[in-house]
Amino acid sequence: MCTRILNNVDNKHVAVARNMDWEFHLDATLFLTPAGGQAVGMSKSERKKEGLCKSQVLKWKVKYTSVATLIGDQDNGFGFCDGMNEKGLVANVLYDTNSSFHQGPLKDNEKGLSVLRWGQLILDRFASVQEVVSYFSSPAREIDICLFGGNVPGDPNAPAQLHAAISDHRGDSAILEVHDGKLTIYHDRQHTVMTNEPDYQTQLELATYWRYQWNQTDTLNNTPVFTVPGGHTSVQRFERASYYRLLQNTDLMNVDRVAQVGAMISPCKVPQGFEALHPMNVEECLEKKAGITFNSFTLWTNISDCRRKRYYLQSNNNIQTVWVDIPKSLEQARAITLDTPFRASQTMGDIMQDMTQVKNNPLHIA
Repeated sequence: MCTRILNNVDNKHVAVARNMDWEFHLDATLFLTPAGGQAVGMSKSERKKEGLCKSQVLKWKVKYTSVATLIGDQDNGFGFCDGMNEKGLVANVLYDTNSSFHQGPLKDNEKGLSVLRWGQLILDRFASVQEVVSYFSSPAREIDICLFGGNVPGDPNAPAQLHAAISDHRGDSAILEVHDGKLTIYHDRQHTVMTNEPDYQTQLELATYWRYQWNQTDTLNNTPVFTVPGGHTSVQRFERASYYRLLQNTDLMNVDRVAQVGAMISPCKVPQGFEALHPMNVEECLEKKAGITFNSFTLWTNISDCRRKRYYLQSNNNIQTVWVDIPKSLEQARAITLDTPFRASQTMGDIMQDMTQVKNNPLHIA
């Protein structure tokens, strides 16, 4: 699964890191999308699957240039994973085993939105966390947005059960979860760490326990225990990420906040080839249906530098690191897929010149 850490120790230089974990390899595609034009909230195949007509699908104007990591391909569709816009607003979409989305027909004032395009909507339309929170929680909206689930692009057997973490260049933060089609928002700049499960309210309760253990609460702990949990599960990664995020010396100056958040997220990576049960003979165990658990491993890490508007992708396949700076002006969308040939090229650094001009962001096409 995945881990997200917001480094807002220094309000003048905010950075966000996110590990993308999956049970097998998926290619990442970086998309630069210009401001202007219209976007639509579902692909044609998604709309047909949900039994909706065109007028029932959400549409919006693209206000801001953005860069995003998508998974999937042209044949099977794309889904939003992670990204940042020109205002320094960051959206991280992670797997959420507890999420459940809209079921049944839409009412007259409701519009459908695919959860696979949720993050792109946020980057296209909003400049701050407060704007997002106000929009989704306002009772005065003319329309209600109903999120529809789907399947993870590249893995047709995995339902797209997702929640979102958003943050901005001021260090504000919010977690957005959907249960039974109803949106719950946790809005607080202290919500700096998120993993996949349990629900975020329970994650906060876990954090309270560990904050006390580390003497980070108002209640004094006379015998603090400065330990960090090991293990690869969502709960263990949440606790470990919180440990490195919370125990920071806020008085230190001249710290590179991008490198700092990269170090925070690193202990939450899961190496390739990791298996919890370490079977001696995989084929024999599979034949006997011994219940082997094949665990997810970290495919890559995204880091958003909200001050410089620079967006990094660090591969966990070959430690390849590339980045894109969001340009001040962009006339046409650009894209690049970090596939096997790209990884073999060992390209490092700024890849703007390697990106190919494309007509549209696929998440804007009906």
